Amino acid sequence: MDDLTAEQLEDTRAFVKNEDGSHPDLSDLPAMWDAIEPDKRMPEYPGYSLRTFLLARNLNFSHTKRWAWDGLDRLHRVLMERREPIPEILQEHVNLAYAGLRTAPNKPRNPNYAPKDGRDMRIMRAYRVLLESGWPEQEAKDQVMLALDYLDAETVRSIFRKMRTFGPFKPATKRAK
Repeated sequence: MDDLTAEQLEDTRAFVKNEDGSHPDLSDLPAMWDAIEPDKRMPEYPGYSLRTFLLARNLNFSHTKRWAWDGLDRLHRVLMERREPIPEILQEHVNLAYAGLRTAPNKPRNPNYAPKDGRDMRIMRAYRVLLESGWPEQEAKDQVMLALDYLDAETVRSIFRKMRTFGPFKPATKRAK
């Protein structure tokens, strides 16, 4: 395939940097919630709503990622203020936390070294878009790396490695051993 155009590279760079702020921070669960139509279904799992999937993802990540815990807390408070129904799975999480049966993961000690999960997820989204458009795997990675020339190449490679195993319970299972 031909390389991405200069404009496409710049669009990819702007998307990953989130220059226009159109992609909410991972902890801004209320913004993500509001961006989803209440009845919108998951394409892969039509029995589930997209909002339910969003809650389940954050509930799973809330065991190890502070942004997910904070997002659930923010969404609960916003829904309470709006007097909107609280989804059962969110209310269960809040009840367990209130009872002390679930505790928040630690905040990163030094924000400069905190995980950049939002950026990394946007990088993987750009990569997946190229794959879905028919790009071979290595060429798609090369194009993303070209667009992200402001980052060290090893940083981008390490993001690709990280995202291969990025999951909600990986760090918890490592600590438990």
